[in-house]
Amino acid sequence: MAAQSDLPELLKELAAQLGPSRRDYPHRIASRVGERIFFLDLSQVTHFVARDKLTYAIVNGHSHARRSEHRRMESRLDPARFLPHFVRRW
Repeated sequence: MAAQSDLPELLKELAAQLGPSRRDYPHRIASRVGERIFFLDLSQVTHFVARDKLTYAIVNGHSHARRSEHRRMESRLDPARFLPHFVRRW
């Protein structure tokens, strides 16, 4: 068992191993076409476009409508993957 004087050093080591606290971001998002719902893998989404109060996810050059506003969508996405406030508007 470690001595009490070793405790701060052990806590530093543990914190370094665990890494920075990170929020869990979604890996998929839903897109509706008519009555059907499709799930898009965010690793395949290249960017998002806002138009007519809808946000479109672009995958392989095809747009997939989302029913959420782009600002709400931005707050849910990993900022390391998708730059916030850089949504092109048509």
